[in-house]
Amino acid sequence: MIGALALLAAALLTWSATHRAGLDLRAGERIGLACGLAPALLGWAVYLPSLALGLGLLTVLLGGAALAAAAAASGRADEARRDVVALASGLRTRGGAAALGSLVLCLALAAPVFREVWFEGPEGALFTGTANNLGDVVLHVGIAHAFAFGENVPPENVIWAGEPLVYPFLPDFSAAALLVSGWETGPALFVPSIGVAAGLFVLLGALARRASGRLIAGLLPGPLLLLSGGAQFALALAAGAWPDPAELEARRIVWKNPLLSLLVTQRATLFGLALIASVALLVWRALDADDAGEPRRAFRGLLGAGWISGALPLVFPHGFMALAAVLPTIALLHRRRLWPAWGALGMAAGVLSLPQVLWILRGGAAGAIRWLPGWMAAAPGESATVGGFAGFWAWNLGLTLPLAAAALLARRFSGLPRAGFWWAWWLWFALPCLVAFAPWAWDNTKLFAVWLAMSLVPVSALLARLLEAGWRGRTAAALALACLTLSGARDVGHALLFEDDYLEYDAEARDAALRLRSATLPGAVVLERPHWAQLAQLAGRRSFIGYPGHLWSHGIDYRPREVEVEAFYRSLAPGGAGSDAERRAFLTRAGIDVVVVGPRERSAYGSAPEPLRSALSPLFRLGPYSAFAVRQD
Repeated sequence: MIGALALLAAALLTWSATHRAGLDLRAGERIGLACGLAPALLGWAVYLPSLALGLGLLTVLLGGAALAAAAAASGRADEARRDVVALASGLRTRGGAAALGSLVLCLALAAPVFREVWFEGPEGALFTGTANNLGDVVLHVGIAHAFAFGENVPPENVIWAGEPLVYPFLPDFSAAALLVSGWETGPALFVPSIGVAAGLFVLLGALARRASGRLIAGLLPGPLLLLSGGAQFALALAAGAWPDPAELEARRIVWKNPLLSLLVTQRATLFGLALIASVALLVWRALDADDAGEPRRAFRGLLGAGWISGALPLVFPHGFMALAAVLPTIALLHRRRLWPAWGALGMAAGVLSLPQVLWILRGGAAGAIRWLPGWMAAAPGESATVGGFAGFWAWNLGLTLPLAAAALLARRFSGLPRAGFWWAWWLWFALPCLVAFAPWAWDNTKLFAVWLAMSLVPVSALLARLLEAGWRGRTAAALALACLTLSGARDVGHALLFEDDYLEYDAEARDAALRLRSATLPGAVVLERPHWAQLAQLAGRRSFIGYPGHLWSHGIDYRPREVEVEAFYRSLAPGGAGSDAERRAFLTRAGIDVVVVGPRERSAYGSAPEPLRSALSPLFRLGPYSAFAVRQD
């Protein structure tokens, strides 16, 4: 209950702040901002006192109380009544009912996928519902559990003990705040995510309606984002069957459906896109105010956009980087008289973001930025050709790319004003095609996602205009909509109806992780075989070395530790080389508190727990799992 009330207080504060700032927004837009920003605001409100007091029920109460007090001080009953009346009146119109129907459709598609991110199955086993989430969700659970049950503030890397956590952790900290207030893990992940998703759909629709002046344009961005995909459907039509992974790999089809590969698996991307859509809407309304001769309203809109932008680095650093290039470009392309307001935006964003950026730069991923022309259009070790690059994007994005460009090149037809505003977002199509911004080149999709979300607004405006252009236009729009959504609709439908659930922890592993949590101190460092679903993550403890795929993609050289871990566990196999003194010396030097010997250690290294019984203190034995505490001399 406390967590729910704190989340509600964050939403109410966001809503009331839009009134106090004098922002000229519709009631639905205010609600979209409240939904999209509330979980991140709750995370910040609880994280700051947690730096001094640690995360617990007290800090959730303090953060929630501060949010509630601010909402009560800034809210006005008459404004609430006006917004309720305006919203109710709007829903009684055909346009309002259509907008609500579009949102319901989006939630009907997204909610079942988000609900199966993390759930308990028969006999207590833990599952995820999509293959793309198999490794990612345990990382998010591990970060949230370490905050909630492992006293991990300031944050330490939960899969690389001893180093700071520079991964964008605020979405998972919001979940942790709900966990310490009594929520289960599944709802703590689901409720903020579906709320943020709803806010994102509303904000993109509002921006499309504002930009195009057409109601129908506002109905399209959310469904297009959820169902977008490449041209795989063309392969299926030609072959009579959906292409298998080998064929997709051969054609370099690496762009997946955003719902399944980004919004569900990468919580930072979901939260960040909602913040970016909020910034885009506030900037657009500020430019509207400037056109109307209302400089104060324009100033307040840009200042609000600056505060939201400044909160991004520990939510979605890729999004912060995107805005750091897009917003100055938009400023340069518009009237100079707004430059002081743009300066205020930059100062607000800088004040909030600087400590976060300095924290993030403690990691090693920034050093992986490198020249990679063509991105993933060519196989590793090969160079992309112009024809290969064009074909790559034709397969991966289908009609999305040409329609997004056509909407801007044919603005007299699409009716989009402010071409510079929309072209600025194309920086984040062009730059990721030339430069890899992370050790794993595929992570550029997080930047492409920013471009995609914002480019679907002009695409929606173009489709809305076609729907008004007689039967030929309506036919063209219907064919375009089919081409834009067939691949994504197949992927989402398959995930919802046919894809098997994926086991993360069986009942024995779950019980062992809970026992590990109860038998160890919160900051304990646990040694296990490197894997994505270790007991340490579920227990809320630090892993000496986690999943190599995550470590490499975060810019961490994990090989030296991996070699040491393998040597240690192989020394526990029958006939293995190594003495008690050597093993103990390694554990002490590495700062390891607990050693686990379970099914994975036995399978990979032939390890047995017996050699540890004389040198270490038995902690527990539960089914196939044995855990030992390292006695500190």
